[in-house]
Amino acid sequence: MSPGWRRSLMSIALVTLVVVAYEVYTDQTARRFDEDVKKLEADAKSKLPIKVDEFTTLVDVTYEPRKNIYWHVIEVKDGERVDRQKLKQSAQSQLCGNADALRRIKEKGFTYEYRYTDKTRATLAAFTIASCP
Repeated sequence: MSPGWRRSLMSIALVTLVVVAYEVYTDQTARRFDEDVKKLEADAKSKLPIKVDEFTTLVDVTYEPRKNIYWHVIEVKDGERVDRQKLKQSAQSQLCGNADALRRIKEKGFTYEYRYTDKTRATLAAFTIASCP
């Protein structure tokens, strides 16, 4: 076998080794990240429910690799309407004012989903925040 072929085969073997090592590394990193997300979710759920204000209670959370989902129950009186736009603006204002959340949205394409129900679990509002003004 000529030296040129030998170098080519060695180069191919080296590239293959690097690709396999990278795949193993990213697979382990992804698994570790998923485990961390599950721990954070379990920790957050152990502290629920949390009274957000006099009418709103955070009752559940779900953490996913690129999305957090928050479930709230709002106490509303019969005939009272919930201003969905005001809820979204308030959530977006608080979220976009948080440096960590803002970084996740801008750099990683992270989204935050909010769901609001009444005590009977009827949906009052649901929206996703995927960008900040």
